[in-house]
Amino acid sequence: MRLKLVPFLLTIILLSSIAFPAQTGRIAVSFDESFLEAMLEAAFRDGGKIEFGENRTPRPLNQKTQTSMNAFAPTSECTEGVRLIREAKGRRTAVYLRDGGMTAQIAFEGSYRPLVGCIDYSGVADARIELSFDRNLQAMVGRVKVVNVNLNLTGGIGGSLIAKYVQTSIDEKVNPLQIVGLDRISFGIPVQKSSNISLRASDMSYQIGNGNITVFVNYEFLRM
Repeated sequence: MRLKLVPFLLTIILLSSIAFPAQTGRIAVSFDESFLEAMLEAAFRDGGKIEFGENRTPRPLNQKTQTSMNAFAPTSECTEGVRLIREAKGRRTAVYLRDGGMTAQIAFEGSYRPLVGCIDYSGVADARIELSFDRNLQAMVGRVKVVNVNLNLTGGIGGSLIAKYVQTSIDEKVNPLQIVGLDRISFGIPVQKSSNISLRASDMSYQIGNGNITVFVNYEFLRM
């Protein structure tokens, strides 16, 4: 009797070791520029600002330029840093979905401390946002690349140095941006709450039209 059970048990073990393909599917998430505008409006509501805090100090200017700066710069305590704001000189922080790509203009203000004194500045940075799928984060992420800095600086002194400082600060502090995360997608059935089934994104892609974006998520259901 025991010998008859051996082939049966071997069959069960063999079947359990076979990797059956996971159940897969695809979903699409769409939003437009008006959604992004509403999100920015909420972020900067009541004069709110996105503060980077103190950043590394740029290379000091030469002595001649420094002397010119000190002629109009206050000597009170100066907290360096870049702050993202809603608007600067009539240009508002905004994200655009055009011609197959995502771009942004970012209004900012901040302070720069040379050897002596303090310089306040503001302006708008033009940037492009490169999208990619981050498998570890399970999200579509964007990396902001500043391509131009329009600086409003009294007297125009030290503009190129401060523009580089602003560009580096935004590149280092803003990235990466999470555009669409799988953990933010919910369903009408309790799949994600199940103790033995998980949902995992295998890939993400996107399509940008004039004023809108659709993110396609290829996913698979995995049995734990």
